[in-house]
Parts: sequence; structure tokens; C-alpha cells
Amino acid sequence: MRGAAGRAWQTAGVCGAASPSTRCPDLRRLIGVAALCTVLAGLARWWVHHDLYAADPTLLAPALDDAYYRETAARIARGESFDSFLAPLHPFLATRLASGASLTVSFLGGLNAVLGALTSGVVALAAGWVAGRRAACTAGLLHALAGVFLFHDVLSGQEAAIGLAAAAAVLCGVVLTGHATAPPLGGRRRAAASVLLGAAVGTAALGRGTSLVLLACLLPALRRRTGRVRLVGCAAAGLAAVLAAGAAWNQSVSGTFSPFPWSGSVNLYLANGPDARATVSVTADDLGWDPWTIERNALAIPEREEGRPLTRREASRWWLARTLRDAGGSAAMAAHVLRKAALFWTSDERGSNHTAQAEREFATLLRLVPV
Repeated sequence: MRGAAGRAWQTAGVCGAASPSTRCPDLRRLIGVAALCTVLAGLARWWVHHDLYAADPTLLAPALDDAYYRETAARIARGESFDSFLAPLHPFLATRLASGASLTVSFLGGLNAVLGALTSGVVALAAGWVAGRRAACTAGLLHALAGVFLFHDVLSGQEAAIGLAAAAAVLCGVVLTGHATAPPLGGRRRAAASVLLGAAVGTAALGRGTSLVLLACLLPALRRRTGRVRLVGCAAAGLAAVLAAGAAWNQSVSGTFSPFPWSGSVNLYLANGPDARATVSVTADDLGWDPWTIERNALAIPEREEGRPLTRREASRWWLARTLRDAGGSAAMAAHVLRKAALFWTSDERGSNHTAQAEREFATLLRLVPV
């Protein structure tokens, strides 16, 4: 955008010190595209949600992870204090938004449908900031209608919340970095975007600790030599604020000042132990199959081996040590990781409660779009 419109963007501080001839995105049009993608994504998710929760027997009588998330949300709503085995961020959010609604898996799936629809809008904004309206339309519509997101965004787990936080981190990263169509921000807006990036990464990390890798979204913005320390400091402040809130929760219920649930090392073993390497799946025969059994055994097994009661954090460290001990050597572990990477690109599903192929029997839209 040239001329008077470009100067108006500079006056507002959006385009920093760019010259009037520098093209800037039309923010209002980008927001319009993002809003359209959000609405379309919401309608698509409502369609899938309606079909599944009206007919899928595994949702009419929820079990395994579906039931575990519902039970966790209900315990939080009752005001119980407990050291959560799985990340409590999504159930906690659900209890705050329920406002008296029944905490069913349908409600949890509906909340995820909203989060997934918002993610489509954020994806559109990020793509549009980098490459304009056509890219915004393409990216937003792909996320809105891709079967893999439609499938996950109506289930009761935490994937939709983590996806929205991840998309927000990417958006903050591209806004900070700028582009030929959108030069970097300056001043206070740059600091604010950096704080938001850190907070988005922290939110995703509360659901899955490995999401801390999203801090890499800040790296392209550090190519500018000026303001690097301030940029990193603001991102660290946003990250610390969110993680401190999670740590305060754990401190209040378990006496451990850590932002993460105690299942991290157990999940590491489930994904990389001997049984997992043999089947290339997430499994361990001695831990069991459903979340409640895994949680009980994750504490009982190390206590039996050590011959004394353990805290849950001590049990988590025990499972980390066992994962390293039973790794089978660096060559075996490398081969296992490469097999998992190869399976990522295949059509073979490794589902738990749900698989996209099964859900196509109940959700009309999933039969029409690629999953």
C-alpha cells in the first residue's frame, strides 16, 4: 500500500520507520479475512461436533482420555486440591467458562471447537502479515477445513488449546520480525508483542512442556542488532509470568514449585521404553492402558522398587532414570526416533480413544475433506 495510506500506517506507529513507498498490509482487510476464516472454521467444527456427539458411541459413553478430562474438570469445579497427573490447563479453563453448564465431554468438545475456530483466524493473520491477503485466505481456509484439525478440535483433550497458543506465538514472531509487506514494529508495540509471545509459549508449555521450543519464533526478530536485550527480556517476562502461575498452582496442591504436571517422565517412558520401541507406539505393559491405571502404576512401581513411599515428583525422576537406563543404547534409540519420524508421513494411524477413520462413520464433513 503506497502514498497516503502508507503514511497513515507510519503515523499510527505500525510500520515503524519505513519509508512512504514501503508496502504495508491493510490491517482492516486482514482482520476481515481472519474473521471470515474464523466463522467458516466455527461452522465446520459445529457440523462435525453435532454429528459426532449425536451418534458416536465412544462419546455417548465416554471412556479413557475423554472420561479422564471430564473427571479432572469436575474435580477442579468442586474445588478439590490434587497433584494433577496430566496437564490441568484445559480442564481449568473449562471450569471457568462453564458458568453452570454441565461439564460433559460435549461441552469440552464445544469449547475446543471455539478454540480451533479462533486458531484459524490467528493463522490467517500470521500468513497475511508475511505475504498479504491471498496468503491469509489460503492459510486460514486450509486450517479451517483440513480434516486433521476438524477431527482434533471437537474432542475433549487439550490439543486445541495448545494449537491456539502455538499459533499466537507464531503470529507474535512474524509481527516482531516484519517482512517486505510489513516492516517490524517499533517502541512499545515491539515490547508488547514480545511479552505476548512469551506468554503464548508459556500457555502452550503448561499443556505440553515441549512447547517451549516455540521460543524459536523470537529468533528471526533478533537479526536486528538494536533492542535485542529488551526483546529477550520482554519475552522472558511474559513466559515467566505464565509459568509462575502454573507453579503456584502446583505449590498450593503438592508443595512443589514447578509449572509442569508430573506425568512428563512417565510419558517419555511410554513413548520410548522397550515396549514402545518394539511396537513403535505409545505403550508400556507394566503401566497399563487407561489414564487412571497409568497414574496409579506410575507411582506404585517406583515405590515398590525403592521400598519406600515416594512423592510424585520423586516418581517422575525415577521414570526419567528408567527411560535412560532402558534406552537400549544410542543406536537403538536413534533407530526408534527415525522410525517414528517415518511413520509421521504415512497414513497409518496410532489412535487411542478415537481415530479419524472411525469418526468418518459418524461425521459427514470428515467424509468430504482429507484427513
